[in-house]
Amino acid sequence: MRAKEFLETIDDSVLNPKKAWSKNKILSNGIKLHVEWVEAGELFVTAYDKNQQIGKAKFSTTDDGEDLYSKHTFIEPEYRGQGLAKEMYKFVHSLGNDIRPSFSLSDAGRDMWKQFRKGKVLPRHPEKVLR
Repeated sequence: MRAKEFLETIDDSVLNPKKAWSKNKILSNGIKLHVEWVEAGELFVTAYDKNQQIGKAKFSTTDDGEDLYSKHTFIEPEYRGQGLAKEMYKFVHSLGNDIRPSFSLSDAGRDMWKQFRKGKVLPRHPEKVLR
C-alpha cells in the first residue's frame, strides 16, 4: 500500500488533533461527563445529572501548545465537595492531556491539586504540575 493510500484510511482526527471532536463518560453515580474539543484550541467539559447541567470546565492550550490549563471550573453548589471537578479533570487527563493548574485556585482547587501531586492522578510530565 502506498503512503497516500494508507493516509486515506486513517481517521482525520488522528492526523489533525485540532479538529473538533467529543467524548462521553458515565460515572458510577450516573452523572454524565461530556468533553468537547473545538478547533479554537479550547476544550469544554460539562457534567449532567439526568438532563440538568451541574458542572462545567473550560480548558485552553498553553502557549507552547503542549498542555491544557483550566480557565474556568464551576460546580453547582449542591454538587460541590463530591469530587465532581476531580472526575472532570481525570477524564480530560485520561484522553491524553496534561493539565496545568489555573492561575487562581479556590481552596477546593488547591486541595484537588495537592491530591494530584500525591500520585492519585499523575500527569505525563509531573514537573509541570503546580508545586
